[in-house]
Amino acid sequence: MPPKRSRDKVPKAALAALKPLLKPLLPTVIAPVVEPVVQRLDRHEELLLSLQASLDVQFQRIAAMQAQLDMLIAAQRTK
Repeated sequence: MPPKRSRDKVPKAALAALKPLLKPLLPTVIAPVVEPVVQRLDRHEELLLSLQASLDVQFQRIAAMQAQLDMLIAAQRTK
């Protein structure tokens, strides 16, 4: 197992110095990259919820069919 790397924390002074440089990048670079990712995640969530609803319906149908089969087998055994 490889040894864990130590992560040095960035000094607050360095963050304060970088903040004015990074702030203009937020709307021009970072936001256009992050926004499509968030939209895709929202779409994936919608698709997963739709899939879950479809699977719930199928589960109910399978359970109903299983109950009918159980009743049919029970009726065959009593004859």
